[in-house]
Amino acid sequence: MPYGTPALGWLMKGAIVSRYYFHIRDGWHVIPDDEGIECSSWGAAWVEAYASADDLAAAALRDGLPRSAGAIEIADHAGNILGRVAVPAQRYLG
Repeated sequence: MPYGTPALGWLMKGAIVSRYYFHIRDGWHVIPDDEGIECSSWGAAWVEAYASADDLAAAALRDGLPRSAGAIEIADHAGNILGRVAVPAQRYLG
């Protein structure tokens, strides 16, 4: 059974788990992540954000979409933006 509150993380089998939210920003528009993902550490959240950014860039290239100044915003349970990872579309174009 979880210990503590889900919003702040809990102790499961000796590991602290926190929920992070990965919003997609494309210019002025934001697609919010309402579910979030439980990550074992801040570093794991960054790895998830970089993987999501790569997936978005690859999908844009595959679908013939133009480059954008998009980013993945990592947020906590209170909605505070903790970090941003740019979507590297230019890496896949050449």
